Amino acid sequence: FLSWTGRVAGEHVILGVVLALGAVLCASLDTITSRVLAQQSHPIALAAACCTSGALVAAVALLFLPRQNWLAFVSVPVLSVTLLSGMLIHGLGASFFNSALSRITATQAALLFPLISVLTAIGGIALFDERLTPGQTIGAIIVVASTAAAGMTAESK
Repeated sequence: FLSWTGRVAGEHVILGVVLALGAVLCASLDTITSRVLAQQSHPIALAAACCTSGALVAAVALLFLPRQNWLAFVSVPVLSVTLLSGMLIHGLGASFFNSALSRITATQAALLFPLISVLTAIGGIALFDERLTPGQTIGAIIVVASTAAAGMTAESK
C-alpha cells in the first residue's frame, strides 16, 4: 500500500480500501461477538481464546499463501517490535477491551473506535515525524469532538 517514503502505489489503492473495509467489518463483528462472550468469560481468558483462534487462522492461511520471507523477523529489533505490538494489541488491548465490554454495550464501545485513528496519527507524529495536513487535523478534531458528544449523549440517557 504505502512505501516507507509515503508514496501511494496507485493500482493498490482500491485493494487497500477494500481490505481496510473488510478489516472494519471483521472488527465490528468481533465487537458484537466479544460483547456476548464478555458476559460469561474472564477478559484474559477471552483474549487468550481469541489470540489462539487468530493464530490458527493465520497458520491455515500460510498453507495457501505464497512462500513468506521469515528472515525479516530474525533480527532482534524487528522481533522485539513485533512481539511488543502483539502484546499491546492482542494481549493487553484485547483484555482491556473485553473487560470494558462486560460493563458497557457494544454500541458504546464502538463509539470509541474512531479514536484509534487519532491516537495512531499522534503516534506517527511523535515517533516517525509524520505530518498531518490541515484537513486531517480538522478531521481529527471532529472525531474527538463527535466521540465526546456521543459519549455524553449516551451517558445522559
